[in-house]
Amino acid sequence: MTRPAAALLLAAACLALSACGARYVRVPVYDEEGIHVELRAEKRDGKLVPRGFSHPVTISSIRVAHVLARLDVRMGSEEGGDRVAAFPTVSLYKVGEEVSRALAKATPEQEVVVRALRVEKRMGLFTSKYLTSFVAWMKGDDLVIHLSRAEWLVPKDQEDELPEPYVDRVVQEFKVLPAEGVVPTGRQQVAVDWKSPVFREPTHVRVGPGGVLMRRTVLMEAEAPAEGEEAEKEPAILPADLPAETLRALADLQEQRAHGEISETTYHQRRRDLLRQVEDDRRAPPTESAPAP
Repeated sequence: MTRPAAALLLAAACLALSACGARYVRVPVYDEEGIHVELRAEKRDGKLVPRGFSHPVTISSIRVAHVLARLDVRMGSEEGGDRVAAFPTVSLYKVGEEVSRALAKATPEQEVVVRALRVEKRMGLFTSKYLTSFVAWMKGDDLVIHLSRAEWLVPKDQEDELPEPYVDRVVQEFKVLPAEGVVPTGRQQVAVDWKSPVFREPTHVRVGPGGVLMRRTVLMEAEAPAEGEEAEKEPAILPADLPAETLRALADLQEQRAHGEISETTYHQRRRDLLRQVEDDRRAPPTESAPAP
């Protein structure tokens, strides 16, 4: 075969492969505040590739956040690596909300793709960005999560276009660890029994002295009160005429909760105290001024 004929044959083969090859169809769900959530399907020969996912499905946003809060990984390729929480606490609630929305919209051909960016400032001068990304889908009664990156330091040249997670690509060395309701189905993939009662409460694991595992409650409250308990009765909408100092105090309180500085119980108690103080001040009789001499 002559060289020109071989070149033509190679070009024809490449063209055929590109025509039959896969491409992805993406449907945006959320793209703000460093959080990117989308639905992704594979398309071949002009048709969506069947995946057999159990979509659409309804899972509460808080339940999804609690699932993410219980995912732990062992970093590195060796068993002696550090055990850390797979997902940063600061974005748990918002990611849970958007993943919940995505699962409710998804078709059996679409998977949920998540990229969450955490920005860390040091000494007010340097900024580092960390990416946590995963692909999720429902299979039967299990929520399957394939972690691609866990608190991955983003190179400066990739900050403008964050890399997508793919199930068949290993880009960071870590191993997802088993836990109650969480069964590893691969080194970086788990099947989650999301209906388990364990996901009523959110926790993270850390390793204490002597290798003892210690769980701590983190951001988010339970979906519903436990049996025999009464639900918190708080106004869903704040009064429109709150004093400026009260609004500032409520905003500070919300920020403390978002960063895990105070517990849910403390947050609700202080919130009630602030609103109650406003009502008490309004009910108090006006102070009479002393008559002028």
